Amino acid sequence: MLPNEKQSIPISQIQHKESASLLLGCGSCHLKTSCGGLQLDGSVVHCLDFCSCEDPNSCDVVCSHAPQRFVRRLNEVEGFGLDGIELKPAVAWPRLPVWLPIIEKPMLGLNMALIQFGVLPINAACKRTADGLVALTASELNQKFGGTPAGGWVLTGVDQDYRIEQIWRLGRAGRERLFAGLKASGIVAATSPNFSLIADVPRSDNLHARKRIGIVWSEMNMAGLPTALHVNARNQADFDFYAELIKGTGCRTISFEFATGAGASEAMDRYLSRLARLAADIAWPLSIFVRGGVHRYETLHRIFETVTQLDTNAHMKARKRQTLVPATGDRRHRWITDPSIALMPVGEIFQLTVEQCRQVDRFARQSPKLSASPRISKLRVAQVDLSANDESPQLRLAF
Repeated sequence: MLPNEKQSIPISQIQHKESASLLLGCGSCHLKTSCGGLQLDGSVVHCLDFCSCEDPNSCDVVCSHAPQRFVRRLNEVEGFGLDGIELKPAVAWPRLPVWLPIIEKPMLGLNMALIQFGVLPINAACKRTADGLVALTASELNQKFGGTPAGGWVLTGVDQDYRIEQIWRLGRAGRERLFAGLKASGIVAATSPNFSLIADVPRSDNLHARKRIGIVWSEMNMAGLPTALHVNARNQADFDFYAELIKGTGCRTISFEFATGAGASEAMDRYLSRLARLAADIAWPLSIFVRGGVHRYETLHRIFETVTQLDTNAHMKARKRQTLVPATGDRRHRWITDPSIALMPVGEIFQLTVEQCRQVDRFARQSPKLSASPRISKLRVAQVDLSANDESPQLRLAF
């Protein structure tokens, strides 16, 4: 690819598509076994074409154009396979509702005892010290959020990259202390961090992120935290990596995000096909925690034993002082600004929107189509269209 071509290349041309040709540079690449190869449209010849930094030594991408850093980052994860990941049997998963509200920040007026379970971003359950992140104690969590949900806290590992990377920078010993602290503070379940598989970087950076997802999931599991394995993937080799990790640990719960790059209609179909193939490759039923994808419950319920929605709407609608207008006839439900609650504390509004969002979720799950749809069998999964473009759910679009 010519230097000036990268400035104008469409995002659609850097998404993995099985209908596209394998990159010429993949044929003799030493990472082919781990990577599986990329199939992209356009004029890209090698994934290293995405290396655009003027000074490789000042860049933090895992790239062989900076050999010393590349070797150091490779060694820190002990290669791109499963080596170095403790394959301890997965901790048993607690019984949780199929809809859980995410509480991003403390809210004035919220009676936490009325919330059955609350979901926090991992970093919200931590504090920064001179030694990095440490877990808040149960009393500190209680004080910060004005109480504790009746059933306890659940953590989500989906967050902005700079927050997630803070967890990795703790090092293995620091992460072990963090996860042990979270367990001691009463966290009842979690999803592992979603280190990003960015599309417009050399593929080695994706493999490094993929391995870190596996390592940190294993560390959380070793700490005794029931943890869903977050699946961030671009091609079949990525899904195969997670499948092998699941098989080696007996993991029964994964997580996935449809809220960003995978949420577009065409992309969602492709990801659902990949997820169906992953589930079919496992000898036991899998459950899934999802963000987004509500309108595809029918397919998700055919693939997975249980589907749990981590919902951000209740928090967002409460802060906007909005209330739900239920669906009537052919008109879908909608949210409107409600002057009658404008002066209420946001926490009290949140308690209202929690019930309203739970109502919307319950309605989506009661679809006649969903209840009449059988689980997808292994035979049927093999016939599903797998021409997925498998772009990362978190794409870096700035070239």
